Amino acid sequence: MKIHIGSDVGLTEKMVRESALFQAWAGRAGEVNYHQIRVVAADVWGGHVQKLMLAVLIEGESWSHYFTLRSDTVDVVTVITDNERSVLAFTEQYRPAAGARVMANVAGGIEFGEGPLEAAGRELPEELGLDASIKPQLELLIPQPVLATPGLTNERVYMVRAVIELPAQAYDELVDQLDGKHTGVAAENESIIVRLQPPDKARAFITQQANPDAKTLLGLQLAGF
Repeated sequence: MKIHIGSDVGLTEKMVRESALFQAWAGRAGEVNYHQIRVVAADVWGGHVQKLMLAVLIEGESWSHYFTLRSDTVDVVTVITDNERSVLAFTEQYRPAAGARVMANVAGGIEFGEGPLEAAGRELPEELGLDASIKPQLELLIPQPVLATPGLTNERVYMVRAVIELPAQAYDELVDQLDGKHTGVAAENESIIVRLQPPDKARAFITQQANPDAKTLLGLQLAGF
């Protein structure tokens, strides 16, 4: 297959072909014959290609498919409990593609060399501003990742549940600290507000948003909420 690199992409064809991101996608291509691939844009972080926006022309077709390759991600249903009371933690942040602030689970990309549970364990303190002493119990809700929007991206999302179990006093302190807290990694331009909801109101809380997040609703269903 021919690969053309846009003039302002900043990568060579060799770098694209050898990236784990491109190789994983090409390995799933099956019997489709890609006549031409044009790299429109790229994102390199930590020395690894994290995103590639492609325009792909399939043999026999007259128009190109535009989509984005990106690393796998995690979506984390976060439960805080003292075994008698519980709340779920959500993040509110502006999403340029939605043109609005969106309420969602803790979520983020899986970095090079990480597994999904490792990524979830890293994203939780980053997005919720948790102290390093808090160690959540992490589990996959289903063994395989789900496709987020297969018409536009290859993004595969691992659905994870995180349970933060605390004594009653520590539970009260954490809930008071988190609700409405401003967090996020400044280097990644994150501006997050933490929102807490009782489990029995969580689904309505998300569905009644102007821009409900589908992955969050799926996570709630998989986790039994």
